[in-house]
Amino acid sequence: MTAQPEQPTPRRRQVLYLAAVVAAVGVAWGVHRQWVSPTGSAGSERRVLAAMATADRLSPPPATSPDSPLPDPWSLTGLVPFDRDPANVPPPAGATFVAGFRRRSGPWLEQRAKYEYAGGPPDALAHYQQRLGELGFKRFASRRLADGGAVDIYVTGAAKAEVALRKPPPGSTISSISLRIIAPANSDE
Repeated sequence: MTAQPEQPTPRRRQVLYLAAVVAAVGVAWGVHRQWVSPTGSAGSERRVLAAMATADRLSPPPATSPDSPLPDPWSLTGLVPFDRDPANVPPPAGATFVAGFRRRSGPWLEQRAKYEYAGGPPDALAHYQQRLGELGFKRFASRRLADGGAVDIYVTGAAKAEVALRKPPPGSTISSISLRIIAPANSDE
């Protein structure tokens, strides 16, 4: 005759249920602390949004010409000229600002700037890894391009930063850097 598996008693079932509930609450609390606390990803996301808002306030409004019958071409795309560093993340020493824009697209804020840089891609990548790390970003992906350039993607919460470097063309020593930061817009704006 085969032995039947022992059925848990009602008391043992209650203890197992209570242990499962306590474990679920512990996991939920850990997730909450990671994503909502000031030291978690959401705290980093708030720092990024604050830095982006500061950069937006410092950027002058777009210049328009009242004499022109044509609409401002920037306004048709939702882009606004932006002469600051995205999220106040400075470029590597020696980099020269070329152009930038900002826009709000649905629930997202985007800031982008392009720089010219005489240094090498490894120096620029190390610089951005340190600077973005100070805002709570962690490198998510890294891709080296066949032409010697590179693209690194960093994330913190729902915010994303992309650093793209283009190797200088033959006969030149100037590389191109593009920094793009996208983050959810504050709901109170």
